[in-house]
Amino acid sequence: MTTVSFDDADSTNKDILFRQYASLALTANQTITGAQALKFQIRAQQGSANNNMFTALGIRVVASDGTTIQKTVLSVTRDNVEGDNAVLKNRQFTATSAATNYTTVAGDRLLIEIGTGGDPAILQNHDSDLRIGDNDTTDLPEDDTTTADNNPWIELTDTLTFVAVVITPTAVKFISQAVRRSVTH
Repeated sequence: MTTVSFDDADSTNKDILFRQYASLALTANQTITGAQALKFQIRAQQGSANNNMFTALGIRVVASDGTTIQKTVLSVTRDNVEGDNAVLKNRQFTATSAATNYTTVAGDRLLIEIGTGGDPAILQNHDSDLRIGDNDTTDLPEDDTTTADNNPWIELTDTLTFVAVVITPTAVKFISQAVRRSVTH
């Protein structure tokens, strides 16, 4: 687990991208349902009560080229509960995805973006922190109060399948050698 932070000297209303995650390729010809319930749990903190910072989430389906947006599942959306200004505290985020269904094609991937967003008071900033990672056996519960260092998570209602990645012994050897060379040089 690690805490990622953002700070600036700007008080304009904006969203800040902390992390962007791309999935393995989705199996073709499956439906990503429109108007489905989405959930997101993560511990967040803001530097000051006047920073007015909220967790933010965006989910899209991108083509195999990595740039063509096939479907916006959820435009970047802010939670409705500000980050705590004293401690990293769980934030329960729920939203409804865009209304129309989408049928995946070969090479599509989910692109998930997490961050914070807000409109700080005059002379305030976007100072905010998120706790990311996975080193606990317990996921964060669905609440706005937990301070335990549990795993953050995102949930779509759909059960999606992904193209299997097969790593052969030859591939493992090649990857191992490449890592050893990059560390050595």
